Amino acid sequence: MEPEIKTGPILTHNIKTIHIAGDVSATNTLMAVYSQKTSRQISTIFKAIYPGQEITDFPNQVITDILQRTQLKPENIETMVLAAAGPIISNTCQMTNAPFFLNAQSMGINTVLINDFRGIAFGVSQSPDKINTMPLEHICGKPGKAKPKGRILIAGPGTGYGVTRLGFNTEMEKYVPEDSEGGHKFLSVDYRQPQLVRLANYLSDQYFDGKLIHDEAILSGKGIIRVANFFIKDSNKEDSLEVKTLRQLETIEQQGAYIAQRAKENPQSVFGITMDTIWKTLGRSLRSNAIHELATGGVYIAGGSTRKDILTQKNTKDTHVEYTIMNEFDNGPTHEAIIRKMPVKVIMEKEIGLQGASYVALNPDLFQYELKRATS
Repeated sequence: MEPEIKTGPILTHNIKTIHIAGDVSATNTLMAVYSQKTSRQISTIFKAIYPGQEITDFPNQVITDILQRTQLKPENIETMVLAAAGPIISNTCQMTNAPFFLNAQSMGINTVLINDFRGIAFGVSQSPDKINTMPLEHICGKPGKAKPKGRILIAGPGTGYGVTRLGFNTEMEKYVPEDSEGGHKFLSVDYRQPQLVRLANYLSDQYFDGKLIHDEAILSGKGIIRVANFFIKDSNKEDSLEVKTLRQLETIEQQGAYIAQRAKENPQSVFGITMDTIWKTLGRSLRSNAIHELATGGVYIAGGSTRKDILTQKNTKDTHVEYTIMNEFDNGPTHEAIIRKMPVKVIMEKEIGLQGASYVALNPDLFQYELKRATS
């Protein structure tokens, strides 16, 4: 396994403490090492991307590689925080769609595991109005405006469909992440469209043992493939060249990227219909969660797939994707005045999860709080 080196290693002197942070996913695992002299004197001395599918033993492959490249020893590391794509149980994590298991005790370093969306939440919490985002316009042609200290919703399709929120703590004078499982709400089906009703029934029968389905059934890597399979079957396109090409791709990530690419090239194709269904579902889900949270501080859409798909091939905003999401977000039976004031933004910062993990690693009180939370 050969990582992509982004920075360093840079050897430094007169260092007070060393910290490691990571954004650990099934596709790319972004790791960074920081030196900290004071609370404000922080430097990145090493950064690299490790291919998630090639990791089978995280401590021996990733941590050992980092220590060798930086010439550090485990005892040199003050703290390590890993934002991992999977549920955190007793400071362990069975990675979703990745061939490795994380156990903080096996790292040989003082380690805390946090969920990857909690990492994103910490990244956003530091300065929500300053992170790199792409605002989406409401169908009236204007973006919303955040209410100071208003609650913030963060959601996004990726391997799964993550949802979290930020509440402003008046005593601490800062935003604090709050967990949510809003991605598992029952799916909002547009019952006016018979094809979408058939889609919901198909997903229930084929993948969920006849149970009612949730948002993540569609808003996830697997969800894109499920929806594509329905529209392929519903339109008798299984023998088409595009579908045969899709079937030859090995991973969910490759298949999802292919579907998204073909959708942009031919919006009227079965793949174009698939992606429109994804974006409409996302718009409805965001609206439902935003009303539940009264997210007057803004709605932030996370995830690499959204970040890529909101851009055209010329790297400008894809107005079709924007309108498809926002038309569903804006149109509902109630709360229109509140909804259309909420700013909706796509997070364009690729390292927002790493930033959140490093924020925890570099703040002793926060690290201890998350350690207690992870081990309780």
